[in-house]
Amino acid sequence: MRTFRKDRVLEYIDDNINVEARLSYHISNNPPPIEKERKTVFRKANDSGKLEICFTGFKQADKDRLTSLAEANNFFIRPSVTKNLHFLCCGYNAGPSKIEKSRHQGVMILSEDQFMLLVDTGEIPENF
Repeated sequence: MRTFRKDRVLEYIDDNINVEARLSYHISNNPPPIEKERKTVFRKANDSGKLEICFTGFKQADKDRLTSLAEANNFFIRPSVTKNLHFLCCGYNAGPSKIEKSRHQGVMILSEDQFMLLVDTGEIPENF
């Protein structure tokens, strides 16, 4: 027994005689599939030597606020953990994969409060 979505059924065929003819009809009249254009994503290069930071586990509004604060304080924002990342700022909902990957790479993991202290004083918090 198979089930099909009704909006995708082209025709109901009761007899087995016309099945091949109807199938070839629908195949020949079917429009070609739409090919999606592949977008080439270029990663931004950090040629300026700025400290790189990634924010994870925050609500979008909090992440936007922290991102603008970091950019104003001359940080380079990364959307993911990379080999050149310096800091990973974790929120309440940070995923374990980014944290684990950053630990293996020796990235300094900060909370929001520790990041704010880093921005305010310019000093790296001792208890990270």
